[in-house]
Formats: sequence, structure tokens, C-alpha cells
Amino acid sequence: MKTGNRLLVTAAMISGLTFSAISLAGQGDGQGDCVCPDGGPDGKPMHHGMHGGMHGGDMMGGGFAHDRGYGRLLSKLNLSDEQQVKVDEIRKAARTEAKPLREALMANMQAERDAFEAGADESALKKLATKTAESRVDLMLYGGKTDLKIREILTPEQISQLDTLKAERRARWEEHRAKMKARMEAEE
Repeated sequence: MKTGNRLLVTAAMISGLTFSAISLAGQGDGQGDCVCPDGGPDGKPMHHGMHGGMHGGDMMGGGFAHDRGYGRLLSKLNLSDEQQVKVDEIRKAARTEAKPLREALMANMQAERDAFEAGADESALKKLATKTAESRVDLMLYGGKTDLKIREILTPEQISQLDTLKAERRARWEEHRAKMKARMEAEE
């Protein structure tokens, strides 16, 4: 692949990865529009426009206890009414508290795209990408803390079931990523 094309693909991948963190950061209520093996609240497939980390990948293992997919996993745990109220409170607070982190990430991503489109040099793009990555990590760490708060409410059996559901989702996501990678390699 030519250097110019490689830079373009790299920039697109960075933007895609960071954009997925925004979608994971909880802008929904668990009733989102995502095509994924978990499906929607009614079990039917749904579609979302921001393909990325919604399905699982490594970021879900670290938390993001306030994204739509995580809400679907929690709904499979047969939470008691008391647990559900506590989980809802934690997730609502997390959405509000994570808003500045999401906004910082979005602003950094926009700056990165603007610089790329303006023809910024490699050094400037790397600095912006580093700033974006730092914002993404801040959001991931916050998500991990939220995940821990929710896990404190769950029984050992529910935690085990949640871990199993996450592992299954991660496996489906890895399979999907492998197919996408094979498709991209075939197009080269």
C-alpha cells in the first residue's frame, strides 16, 4: 500500500476507534438501535450508524457500564427490583458524569479530522491523535469504575453470568472483526 493511502487508512482507523468510545460512553438508555447478535429489547436485530466498539471488543471488558449493549446484557441477569433501581441510578449518574469526557473526546476527534483535512503534517497529526487517545482512555477508565459499581450490586451468580455473556459477545465481535479484516485484505 502506498504511504499516502496508509496514512489515510491509519487516520480513518484512529477516528473509528475513538468514535466507538463515544458510542460506548452512554448516550442511550439501553433501547438503542444496534444490529448485533444481542438484538434489541424485543430480540429482533437493530441497526446503528456508528459501527465500532458497541459490540464488545476489549473496551467492553474494561467497563462502559452505561452503553446500550451493556444494558442488554444486564437485562439477561434477572435483576431484582431493588438491583434494577440501583443499576438504573448508577447508569443515569454515569451518563451525566461522563458527559464532559465524551465532549472532550468529540472535540479532540473533530480537531484531528479538521487537521487531517487541512493537510496537517505527520507530527501535528500524531500530537492530535495522542490527545484523542488520552481522552478515550479517560472515558474507558471512567467506564471501568462504573462497571465496578454495578458489579458490587450483583450476586456472585449474576457476575459469573455477566462475565460469560461478555465473553460470548467478545467472541462474536472478534469473529466479525476477522471477517472485516479479511474483506479489507481482499480489496487490497
